[in-house]
Amino acid sequence: MLSRHFARLVVLIAFTSAVFSSCETEILKLDGTEDGVQYVDTVGFELVTMITDSVNTTNQSRLLVGKYSDINFGSLKATSYSNLVTLIDSVNILLDGVSSDSIYYDSAVLNLEYDYVHGDIDFDQKQYFMINELTSPVDTTTDKEYYKFESILPLGNTLADTLVQPNDSTNVFQFKLDDTFGQKIYDKAVTGDINTSTPLSTITNGISISTDDDAKNMYGFNAFSSINIYYHYISGGDTLNASILLLFAKRFHQLEQDLSGTPLALLSPTNPITSTSSNNLAYIQSGVGIYTYLKFNDSEINEFSFTNKIAINSAKLYLSPAVGTNSEGSSAPPLLQFPFATENREFATINDEGEFFDMVRNDAGSILSLSYNSRAMEYPLPASVTNYVENVANGDIDNNGFFITGEVFQTNTGLDLSASNINKLVIGNRKYDNPVGFPTQLRIFYTKFE
Repeated sequence: MLSRHFARLVVLIAFTSAVFSSCETEILKLDGTEDGVQYVDTVGFELVTMITDSVNTTNQSRLLVGKYSDINFGSLKATSYSNLVTLIDSVNILLDGVSSDSIYYDSAVLNLEYDYVHGDIDFDQKQYFMINELTSPVDTTTDKEYYKFESILPLGNTLADTLVQPNDSTNVFQFKLDDTFGQKIYDKAVTGDINTSTPLSTITNGISISTDDDAKNMYGFNAFSSINIYYHYISGGDTLNASILLLFAKRFHQLEQDLSGTPLALLSPTNPITSTSSNNLAYIQSGVGIYTYLKFNDSEINEFSFTNKIAINSAKLYLSPAVGTNSEGSSAPPLLQFPFATENREFATINDEGEFFDMVRNDAGSILSLSYNSRAMEYPLPASVTNYVENVANGDIDNNGFFITGEVFQTNTGLDLSASNINKLVIGNRKYDNPVGFPTQLRIFYTKFE
């Protein structure tokens, strides 16, 4: 029997005319001769919007803080939590020749550096921020993962409680923290009590950063955010300034979403929404657990099997972003990926052989990822899914479908959605009237042989 890869190279001597009942078939000439002919079928599918609470927000590359609203995805509020560590294992601020009565505490300042903002930023509008110490510590054990619904209660003492106005010349917010907080860390540093045997966690449980319900923007603060404990000392008659640098270590953010009044108002982990029941649209905001499920119809995709004397030359997946959802000023996911679904429409977990379920791969065998071109405001579509379609059609992998998500990453137990951003995308199904390009569909280019 011919291998399926060799069959792709077969020059057809005779063809039988067949049209699959659910598709429209086109005939294309490969090389301009009557012998070089291939067929093209379009295969439709349903898109299903799903949501999960299992969004791991632990140690993401960005801490999300703030609130904003969107007509499709509702209102979303984020609060961040982190423990604190020093840059070095042991802090000794008493230099040789400097006595403890010649060194003085000055202030404590939190510096938050943001890389992006969700919502329309208004440089004339101030936003309220609250910084609090935590009642209990962030769990730093390696097997503890924090999810989007988790939080830690703040202490009654507020470290900072202020309105901040964005500035178009800098991406850093600065907050002067309560001196009680800075003083206690400074005092321990003076006595040499901040070291590996007496870590910072014995002095403070960490901090939370939050905003109020009137906020209009959500900020993604990066790893360069820090706290400086400023002090000065007198040496040889000179006054010299210095600081203790505190960094964010284990961190997570809580997300509170309200979908009421949106097309996703009825969406829940037990109630997915089909695109045909949501104005022919499907939704992706994987940073909060919203993603799209896609599965090809079994009877249609099985028609393209090698046993049916079909050689698939290529398969291209067209996705049709809804008009305006990836336009200037919007925030489409920087990366789209396509992890396999299980038969229960669940995300990948480790199977009995200790292996991860796979992800859709491109024709070169690499994991299929589509990077968003923010300048052109588009993804490189169509996506080539020949490898996946061929394996499904020939029964080499189960036709359980796959998910369309933002970036995913592997953990010890399976795949998790990246929660470092909450970028969003709306996709039209094959009935969605998009004036640009092909509607959402799968186009299979194939030859038939005897």
